[in-house]
Amino acid sequence: MALHPDIWRYTSSPSRIGSALAMTVFQIGHWTLNGFDTRIARHRASGEFVGRSGLYE
Repeated sequence: MALHPDIWRYTSSPSRIGSALAMTVFQIGHWTLNGFDTRIARHRASGEFVGRSGLYE
């Protein structure tokens, strides 16, 4: 999902596979250290991705 142009065009998501891997490692580390991370939001009827939500410390 992070590599899809419609996503990273409007967010700080990475546009290359190496950057996507680095972001995934960051999120796993954030969860491990803080016990929380961001989540994705999907449209209930269609299941389409609509955004991200959550807290950062």
